[in-house]
Formats: sequence, structure tokens, C-alpha cells
Amino acid sequence: MTLPQKDTKLDVLCNKLRELATELGPDAQLPNVRTLCRQLGTTRVTLSEAMHVLEEQNVLYSIERKGTFVSPKIHHTFIHIIFDNSFINNTPVTLFWNILWNYFAKEAQRRAEIKQETCTFQLLFPAPNQANSLPDETMQLLRSKHFDGLLVVGLNIYSEDWIKHQPLPSVVFAGAGNYMVTLDNQTLVHLGVESLIQQGCKKIGFWFPLHDYLTPTAMEESPDYQAFCQELSEHQLPVYRELIRRPASSVLHGDNKLLNNNQERGYTLAKEIFSPQNQDRPDGLLIAEDMLTSGALIALQEAGLRVGKDIKIATHSNADSPLLFGHGKNMTIIEFDPMEIVQTMFATLDILMAGQQPPQARILVPPHVRA
Repeated sequence: MTLPQKDTKLDVLCNKLRELATELGPDAQLPNVRTLCRQLGTTRVTLSEAMHVLEEQNVLYSIERKGTFVSPKIHHTFIHIIFDNSFINNTPVTLFWNILWNYFAKEAQRRAEIKQETCTFQLLFPAPNQANSLPDETMQLLRSKHFDGLLVVGLNIYSEDWIKHQPLPSVVFAGAGNYMVTLDNQTLVHLGVESLIQQGCKKIGFWFPLHDYLTPTAMEESPDYQAFCQELSEHQLPVYRELIRRPASSVLHGDNKLLNNNQERGYTLAKEIFSPQNQDRPDGLLIAEDMLTSGALIALQEAGLRVGKDIKIATHSNADSPLLFGHGKNMTIIEFDPMEIVQTMFATLDILMAGQQPPQARILVPPHVRA
């Protein structure tokens, strides 16, 4: 792991000049070189280097034979957005990450139109099995302090310490950091169980995925598992351990085929649990991932089982995702809104860039039952 380096003399001087420029305001003229060298305790060479850096960062600008001035963009905010590209490439069916990326672009454009703000985007391909998965050029870019804030989506656990220790205000989704926006899965579980009980279900199963960006834990230690058991307990319903499933990242099917996505895993689970030979079936099923649901629906249709009559289902989904199109009338759909995730990340970063602290380090985005 590479931690942020200590500030050099040039870094310190850049910070002092930046503070002076902020105090003077846009288009104000800086003192001459001799005066600045005396006030800041530096040399002409170092001062020239610092001014060149700040001109590239739109803090200062020079006019030949007139002097150096504060840029009109001095109060402009620059935000860097790092997005784990492997999420987009590895999950083509759910489209969640593609939708999320699109909303980042829309929100960046909206903020550019209403305030002095520029967002730059970077797609990264994290390298596994490395203590530091971020490219050197990315770290050098962020150390330059050209940016006022950082938004991070994804990146593997090897980047966690680096993100936590880098100096920029930062907010993370689908990863770990000092301030994290996360999905409120416990509310998803609560809404799902409540819906199934209202439909008369007494024997409820639960399927939930193991996300690749989370540290693996035993199923019983998962917060989703514990929330589900707690919900059943509060309604005085038994927990059927054999009906709770969490497909692993890699599942070897009976024909030795490796199942590489949750749609195939959902299909296989439904074929197993709702086979004619298996009489120990649930009457209600809560599925915490829409791709699992998509695969399960195919298997249920092949088995001649009717969703909403033979089996009640409450499922996760994402707003604007077409994955479960046409199934809303037959089951309860509880969806997260990717736009709400994006706006929550920006709002949290705004608080940090203003020098304040958000009320919580972990900010939950709740789901809503689709009307």
C-alpha cells in the first residue's frame, strides 16, 4: 500500500499562494515577485515553479509586462470521479452500473450548468492480487491537489486503505472509505417480508447474493440474513434454514458447468427448490437481487408455476432497469433509485468540501415499493 506522501516545499508554497489568491479574489493582481519572495520566504525559482503549477490548475494567470493575477475560476470546484469499469463489463444483464454511470454524467452536467463545477471521469481496471491496485498516474493526479473532492464507485478491497488515507474529501459507493453511501438492504428485507405476510405467506424463503466487492463472510453472519431472521421472529414465523440461500461467486452445476452470473444461479436454484421431487417448498420467496429473480422466473414458467398464485414473490429491482419488465402485476417489486445514489454521493461530498462532517460516516439509500 502506498500512502500519500508528505508535502514538499513546492506543495507548501502552492498552498500559501492558493490561500493568498482566495483572499484577494478573482482578477486581483498579486504582489510583484520580489515582494512575494520576501513574504513567503522563498526563491524566485521555486516561486516560478509554484506559479506555473497554479496556472495549470486555473488558480492564477499571467499577463506579459503586467504581472500575475487571480483566475476568475478561483472559486471553481473540480471533482474527480473514479469508476470501477469491471462492474460495467461483468454485469451486462442487470444494467445497474451502466444506469449509474449515465446518471453520474447527467448530474455532472446539471451541476456544471447551475454552479461553477467541473467533473472529470476515470474508468479503472483494478488489478487483483496487488497491494495497491490504483495506477501510479491516478495517485500522482490526485496528489497534485488539482481536485477539491473525489467520488469512488467500486474498486476492490485492496484499494480500501489507500482511499481512506488519501487527503482529498472522498465518498465511496460499493467499496470502503471514510464516508460511504450504501444501499439500505435491511429496509428491503423489512418491506419484502411485510408484503409476503400480508399476502398470507407462512413459509418464506430468502435468496440473496454475495457481492464481489464485499469481504466474504459466513451466511449466518451476513446482515441480510440476520435482518431476515429478525423480521420473521417479530412476526412469530419460523425460520426455514434450508430455504435461505446465498449463491457463491462461483457455483458448479450438476453438469460441471460453472455458473458465472446471478441469472443462471437464480434459474438453477428455482429448478432445485421447485422440482416435482421436492415437496418442501416455500409459499413466499424474498429475492434480494433482480438477476436472481430473472433466472428464477424462467425456471418457474418452465415448471408451470404461476407467480402470484402458486408462489408469492417479493424482489429487489432498480429504477429504470428493464430486467423485470412486465412482471410488476404478479409480485412485489422493491426498487433502489440509481439517481438517488448519485445525488446522495454528491450531497455528502459537498458537505465535506465545505469543511464540515456529515451526520454519519455510512449514509443509507432506502428502497421504495414500486407503485
